[in-house]
Amino acid sequence: MGMVVASLAACSKVDEAALLKAELPLMWVRMAGPSPGKGLVDYPSDGPADIPKAYAMILLAAVDAQRAGRGFPEAGTVSGLWLLDHADENRNGITGWGVPVAWDAYGDGSENPASTEYTIATAIAVHALLDWAGEPGTAPRDRIMEVVLAASQPYFDASMRTPAGLLPYSLSPPDRRYDTFNPAAYMAGQMQRLSRLVNDPGQAELLRQAADQTMQALLDHRKVNPATGSWYWNYSVQEDSSNDLPHASYVVDGIRTYIRHGGRLAAAFDREKVLAHLDEFLGEKTPDIRAWPRLRPDVTLAARSYDIGMALHVACTEPAMAGLRTRLIAATPAYKDPDGQYLKYPAASKERNFVVREYETYLLRGFETCLAHPVGGAK
Repeated sequence: MGMVVASLAACSKVDEAALLKAELPLMWVRMAGPSPGKGLVDYPSDGPADIPKAYAMILLAAVDAQRAGRGFPEAGTVSGLWLLDHADENRNGITGWGVPVAWDAYGDGSENPASTEYTIATAIAVHALLDWAGEPGTAPRDRIMEVVLAASQPYFDASMRTPAGLLPYSLSPPDRRYDTFNPAAYMAGQMQRLSRLVNDPGQAELLRQAADQTMQALLDHRKVNPATGSWYWNYSVQEDSSNDLPHASYVVDGIRTYIRHGGRLAAAFDREKVLAHLDEFLGEKTPDIRAWPRLRPDVTLAARSYDIGMALHVACTEPAMAGLRTRLIAATPAYKDPDGQYLKYPAASKERNFVVREYETYLLRGFETCLAHPVGGAK
């Protein structure tokens, strides 16, 4: 027990700024070139491909770098333009982003073709492009606003709702049967944000209505951890299993974005209790970060680097979550391989382990967020 306590205490002694300042230049070097978001995908094919979420994370990281006064990395511009140029990758006339492989997300036999428009990929791309448009510099703002509004318009249609009233997992009809909280929450937050930016009152109201419907469904289906009082959501209405760390972080980020941008149901959410759920992914007796919360004691798998990167963005933009931030950052060196790249799982893991470009971009973005938002405010 003494060794465990010492190990946990050591987390608080990590020099966060030094770690981030040492790692980020090396990570940006790996993102150089014409295709910074291309790499192995963590799907059954495991082949190299251009991953829209990876390009979006690089763009988000670049925005944070600029906000921290360190300039806008070239890979950010390349990634932003890639998202704009590939906003209809499957050429079906619908603006949106997906994954570069065919995928049966629910294992029900309804395999979606490559580049089907997935709500979470679209939401993250919209987030990145809106952040870019808000920064001074070379962002093509008019083009960005045209593309992000086009990406939101399919969700204006009332048929693009799940049975519970959520925005759907994807635009594929079979996927609309499932009430999946994380993509709906993230997209709803961005739609509420966009409603404050468009000039057309009718479009603004459609954006708000879509966001409100999803947020009402979240309120209707929220869970409360009896041990902590935190609010959380299962992966879907159909599945009695809490979200893993990245998907829980998507829900949290979507809700807080909705609140920040004046959502009509904002006052119905207890923001502190929504945020508190992420603390439940910390190992109680070890410094590990859990893939699933302590609500799932049956699952002891370590979090992926992807998971930690997404959670870092939330924790490092919430001053009250400094303890979680410290534990997350302190966990990251364990994920490095001998070449200094970040693996899917800790290097000591017995799980199948390799470097996934998309997951490294999540860590890149998380690190940049943390450096841009230092504890105590001193850079």
